[in-house]
Amino acid sequence: MMKHLPHTIKKIEEEALSKEKATSTELVFPSPEQIKKLLEAAIMGGVTDLKEGISEPRELDFKYKTFADKIEAWANKYQFEEIVEFLEKDTEETT
Repeated sequence: MMKHLPHTIKKIEEEALSKEKATSTELVFPSPEQIKKLLEAAIMGGVTDLKEGISEPRELDFKYKTFADKIEAWANKYQFEEIVEFLEKDTEETT
């Protein structure tokens, strides 16, 4: 039994990692309140506010990683119009 334990633990860790990777590519939007904050920051052109705004959902749950990474990439390039369009499209779809 003890002989197989390290193999079993390794297999469980690998499965957990593969599930995490699979979910990290899904685009999951945070709450409407968080979207509103991000939208306001993007309209104002606030890189710092955007980065602070995406850190909250990113820290809250790993499932928001792809969303946060996308917003952060645009913010780093000062592509606020893209962020606004992206967030407004989501708010239109959810209302």
